[in-house]
Amino acid sequence: MANLAQIELAPEIIKREPTWIGEQYIVLTVAGTDIAVPLGHVLEVERVPALVPVPGGPGWVRGIANLRGTILTIADLAAMLGLGVWSQRPDARIIVVRSTEPLALGVDAVRGMRRLAPNSLLNLDGALPDQLTRFVTGIHRDGGDLIHTIDLPRLLDDADESARRSGAERITGLLSDRL
Repeated sequence: MANLAQIELAPEIIKREPTWIGEQYIVLTVAGTDIAVPLGHVLEVERVPALVPVPGGPGWVRGIANLRGTILTIADLAAMLGLGVWSQRPDARIIVVRSTEPLALGVDAVRGMRRLAPNSLLNLDGALPDQLTRFVTGIHRDGGDLIHTIDLPRLLDDADESARRSGAERITGLLSDRL
């Protein structure tokens, strides 16, 4: 029987980051891209409820919905990021975000929660399309996946300002004073 003091651990086990290091994120699929939002900004994840269109609103507003008696504005995260249009497939979800007004983001799928360690951060130089550089705070390697972390308050501020400039004042009040 081997003495426990003589057993060597494989180098990959010794170098592995503990799973509790790093900020916790919810990882979403948006137009084929993995996007991570800090978990503290998310209130809940729900199936997509029936949407009522809002005529004259910004292009990224898909409508409003009644979620257990609360009227939510449903925003298309793909459109807000300039990645295309949200596909409301059966596995699509809405992410209700922390806000003074009820707001949810439509996403293609929710992949789960992850802790993204600082040492998984990759260099951003030239790695992103121009429309994403203002909102992406980092790209992390998680196994074989690349996960883009975003600055949600900045994204919502930009969408709010864009809506104001386009004359959609009646919708933008839903985004003010959030996060």
